[in-house]
Amino acid sequence: MADARAEALNRRLVERLAGSGALHEPRVREALLAVPRHDFLPGLDLEQVYEDRAILTRTDEAGIPISSSSQPAIMALMLEQLGVAPGHRVLEVGAGTGYNAALLARLAGPAGAVTTIEIDPELGAAARAHLAAAGAGQVVTVIGDGAAGHPPAAPYDRIMVTAGGRDIARAWYEQLAEGGRLVLPLALAGPSHLALAFTHGPGCLVAVGAAPCGFMPLRGELAASLPPAAALGPGQDTGRRLPGALRGTTFESWLALSEPGYFRAGEPDGGTEFGLLDGAGAAVLRETGGGLGLWRHGTGDGAGGRLLAALHRWQASPPGYDRLRVTARPTGAPPPSPPPAGEVFVRPQFSFEIEWP
Repeated sequence: MADARAEALNRRLVERLAGSGALHEPRVREALLAVPRHDFLPGLDLEQVYEDRAILTRTDEAGIPISSSSQPAIMALMLEQLGVAPGHRVLEVGAGTGYNAALLARLAGPAGAVTTIEIDPELGAAARAHLAAAGAGQVVTVIGDGAAGHPPAAPYDRIMVTAGGRDIARAWYEQLAEGGRLVLPLALAGPSHLALAFTHGPGCLVAVGAAPCGFMPLRGELAASLPPAAALGPGQDTGRRLPGALRGTTFESWLALSEPGYFRAGEPDGGTEFGLLDGAGAAVLRETGGGLGLWRHGTGDGAGGRLLAALHRWQASPPGYDRLRVTARPTGAPPPSPPPAGEVFVRPQFSFEIEWP
């Protein structure tokens, strides 16, 4: 009876994902139907397991969340971005419960091979047990820091990272086959991660299109927190009130990736607060229940003028995430010719060139 109820709940979840536009590919749909999520979340209520939401699975000694079973809609999105085909060799960084590795194994088929790496020994052991109990014991579960990849099984046709970071490990680039694909949540700038699918080309990785997402942060060598919110004080209300809403749009991500001096100041009173800095001060947009307004900090109007000009450009033709292009080159490699026209974010292992017209 429990299996029949779980199957019905899983089918309902998959149908809802398809109906909402979060799921398109028939092979990913088949994998989600074939691999029961509750096998990887034992002891939880089935109704809870088959909701479209992330489920916290582990906290550290301070009670800070460090692992979860990702939201199924995000999992479906990234699996579709990854495009695993039968026979592919796949590396997953971040085993978690083992559920995503089981989905990858289903997609790669008997002729493929899946290796999953987990930095937490207890989580890794539990994932290995879950995979064996679910009939996916062919997945190789490795305990270690995923930033090093897993050279013995390289090269990989596909690499998937299921924790958020601000850089790409050089090992993933080196272990990815030419023409292969790397999918990961990356925090380049702005308030959230973007799920990016990079293709391995000559001397670089190129991603076209993205989707906003949220993930637990990477631990180990690539662990890095987002920059702290700026503490600017109350500032001066310029009295400017602007039409439109920003929450839930591409504007903040577009501003962060397109304009130098972007910063986030926090969310006072539950509203959005971010803007641009320059040498004389800062300008901030605040979105609260009363609407959208412009505040100034320091002297001069340079930041305010740039911020309003950027807002007007965006409002005239709001770019979707499908128009975002990110090129990642190993830091220290010869620069491209001609130089990139957009912003460049330099991180220890990779530099990221942004084009978002």
